[in-house]
Amino acid sequence: MALLESGTAAGELLTQSNLNKKLFYQRLHKLALLLETFSALYEEKWLNEQQSLSLHTRSHVLRCRSGLTSVKHLGLDCWLLSTVDNQTGYQFLISDNLLPQSKAEQDLGQACEELGEYTLDEIEQPVLPSHNILETAKQTYHKIMSRQQFDKLAYCTREFAKSNEGTLLRPVYAAHAHMQNLRLRLSEKQNISLVLEHESFIRGAAITAFADQVKPNTAAADGAVNLYYLHTFRCQSPASLAGASASNTKKLSWWHEKWHQFSHQYQNDHWQLGIGVLTQNAEIDHSLIQTVTPTRPDWHQQFWYLFDMWLPASARKKISHAQLVQLISIFRYIYNFSGKYISSGLYQKHEDCPIVFDWCSVERLAELVNQQYIK
Repeated sequence: MALLESGTAAGELLTQSNLNKKLFYQRLHKLALLLETFSALYEEKWLNEQQSLSLHTRSHVLRCRSGLTSVKHLGLDCWLLSTVDNQTGYQFLISDNLLPQSKAEQDLGQACEELGEYTLDEIEQPVLPSHNILETAKQTYHKIMSRQQFDKLAYCTREFAKSNEGTLLRPVYAAHAHMQNLRLRLSEKQNISLVLEHESFIRGAAITAFADQVKPNTAAADGAVNLYYLHTFRCQSPASLAGASASNTKKLSWWHEKWHQFSHQYQNDHWQLGIGVLTQNAEIDHSLIQTVTPTRPDWHQQFWYLFDMWLPASARKKISHAQLVQLISIFRYIYNFSGKYISSGLYQKHEDCPIVFDWCSVERLAELVNQQYIK
């Protein structure tokens, strides 16, 4: 932890730890488990005290080592899904689409399509963001509709879709697992605004997981979950801020979903945002915009940018999927609790937080977990 506190890059931890590889990776595994356990206990306590939450879920792709010797397999492209708190940027949950399996389990597996294995051999071209947010949303609908199936997202080629650690599943399966895990962490009595990347199967996963709470026209009801799509565009020059009202409104797609385009400012950055209302028909007023909209629209991009600085692509391609997951867990903890990256972590708000909280003390964290200090 001393190396992490000093800002040592992930790729240099092994060398500077003066440990052999076996012992280093054993300790890395234990550290990741401890930090995930502490974070989960803390989040449970904090989340249960919140009457309402606004969360944002977005995808990302990272490449690591495949573990296969064939020249046909150049690496493993993992599709990840993460959820952050819209107000603070706190990273709650990160999932990916590799199903861990032994070689024997893979050999005994069902046919690829039956298992849900990712078998596509192309990369779908993204819709480039533009100042005209509603046009971006319209093009995204068209892109999704043009697929053979809505949930068949082509995000990597076959050279990067195999691993000796398990089976790479289609992203839709990871989305459903992510939303089910997110639901288990949240209280059924909370009012939740869940802002989603504009992707139909992510929406479907959220509706399935929160089926009992997703109720049209019940924005103010206890335990209601309302879903939204979000598109963002950072302006090169200051935009004319609309303030309390949306500057443009339009219904899109054959679902006739209502979209609102408006201006947003975070510190010195100006944005055009598009919010698509998926589960309620009420008009979005100023107060709801403030509740739903992320204070910083690029929380996710900022997190992965900082992670890439800490563990660059050149280092990731040398590590296994298991090691990548462990390092993501460790960095998530550092990002959330060190105070280096987000200005107001949960622990800074929590009245029951220990007066002496040393985020980089393994002994103190283990003591808190063992004592179940967080009630």
